[in-house]
Amino acid sequence: MKKWLSAGLLIAGLSLFGHGLYMQAKAWLAQVLIEHAWQQALAEPGKKVKPWFFC
Repeated sequence: MKKWLSAGLLIAGLSLFGHGLYMQAKAWLAQVLIEHAWQQALAEPGKKVKPWFFC
């Protein structure tokens, strides 16, 4: 019983840690893409620039 509880808690902890890493990576990538789109918009006024390709 203790073995299963320990394994379950370890899996839950690793899952939460992985989710936190995913959110940080996603936020970093969004900032990079927005900065790139901003620079493009400044270089070519009047042109619509999308930070994400699926917008």
